[in-house]
Amino acid sequence: MIYIIISVVFGILIGFYMPINISTNYSVYITVLVLAILNYLVSSIKSQKQSNIDVRLELIVFLSEMSFALLLTVLGEQLGIPLYYAPIFYFGVNIFENLKKIIIYFLKR
Repeated sequence: MIYIIISVVFGILIGFYMPINISTNYSVYITVLVLAILNYLVSSIKSQKQSNIDVRLELIVFLSEMSFALLLTVLGEQLGIPLYYAPIFYFGVNIFENLKKIIIYFLKR
């Protein structure tokens, strides 16, 4: 758990001090990717607290969810339909559900 926190803080510090400019054409894709990564982190913490973590399974689920979310986003961009709302909604709901389970775990301790 401490490694996750250190990695997130380290990544945020690197992000603040590296001059990276991202085109607005890719902003939707970056949003979906960031939410997928946050979903993965929160679900990994929840699985760790429930003592049923399988790293290989978590990684496969993360890659498949991320790939499908990017596929929906690209397909929506090609069709002119905002299909990226579906993965954003899914990841948002999933993040809050997992956070709720983590909070309940800490309150029961």
